[in-house]
Amino acid sequence: GSLDSHSTWLRCPGAGQVRMNPIPRPDFSMLDLLDLTQNFTLKAIMEHETLSMAEHDVVFRVPHQESYQVFESLSNQRLIESVTKKGGEITRSEVVEGLRYQVRPLLTGAVIAHLQRRNIIH
Repeated sequence: GSLDSHSTWLRCPGAGQVRMNPIPRPDFSMLDLLDLTQNFTLKAIMEHETLSMAEHDVVFRVPHQESYQVFESLSNQRLIESVTKKGGEITRSEVVEGLRYQVRPLLTGAVIAHLQRRNIIH
């Protein structure tokens, strides 16, 4: 068979055979459900490395409550996280004023590929 870069090869003891176990690919389909504001917010975060809600208010010219909702929705989907966690661990879906947010490092590649497919970044 062909060698799949997403597979693990295991040697069966005593049998002299090699068995392949596929590694499940991560599911990033939730990215396809994002609206334009969420996509452009991710783009802004990627361009600036981090972004606060106050900066989002100014850049997107939206009321603060809208920025909060966008950040909360991206946080709920585990796409962004705070750069510094004040006073212990921030629970899922808790967006805190004054913190800076970044795309979760493990998702950077997936987010970039998604934004390129949407022609939001080139």
